[in-house]
Amino acid sequence: MNKPNRLREWVAALIGAVFWLVLSQPWSWVDQWKDTYGIVTNVIMFGLLGWLIYSSITGSQSLTRLSSQPLKLDIFDTGQLIPIARSSLGVSLAFIGGISISLIFQTQKNLREWNTITIYAVLVLATVLIFFLSMWSVHSAMAGAKRRELALVRKNLVDASCELKERAAQGRLQGIKGLSSTIAAWIIYERRVKEAPEWPFNAGIIRRLAASVLVPGAVYLIKVFSTLGFRFSP
Repeated sequence: MNKPNRLREWVAALIGAVFWLVLSQPWSWVDQWKDTYGIVTNVIMFGLLGWLIYSSITGSQSLTRLSSQPLKLDIFDTGQLIPIARSSLGVSLAFIGGISISLIFQTQKNLREWNTITIYAVLVLATVLIFFLSMWSVHSAMAGAKRRELALVRKNLVDASCELKERAAQGRLQGIKGLSSTIAAWIIYERRVKEAPEWPFNAGIIRRLAASVLVPGAVYLIKVFSTLGFRFSP
């Protein structure tokens, strides 16, 4: 695995910060110290997002090289691959945290603009894509292992079925019962292979990812309601 390139990491962070500055053009609306504080936090947040995007891409490339090696994967035991999913979830949670923190420092006017809503929606969708992108190479390796296992099963099924037909045609009944049991066993095994998962995560990780994606929406609604002066008492 390659060592991290610190220069490229700083360049990625700088690109993220410049992206927000060019998109938002804060010099056209800054008129008080609170705006300046918001600019600083947004620059830091987008810089971190740029660094995280770079890290996720380089991590995906490392996993791709690893998956291209002749690995022995047990398609019935994906527990050994769960740490990869947890690592991807950690990156996604870092994205969600940065997005949520940035929302806190947005003004009511900005939050109600469609360009701001679009930016944050795209960032949330990118977070989900990054989660699956970082595991795509592992998914491909697991899917390939399933295809090879299914090819082996079907070859054995074809051979056993042909032998059963040949014995039945020749009237050789000896061993037919055992051969039928063998075919039934291969059919059961084939079903197990088809039901084996192809992604290195479990339902708990997906639930945490789904819950984290809702956090920016909750922060946005709370921020909008509080700034609009909503009162829940008569």
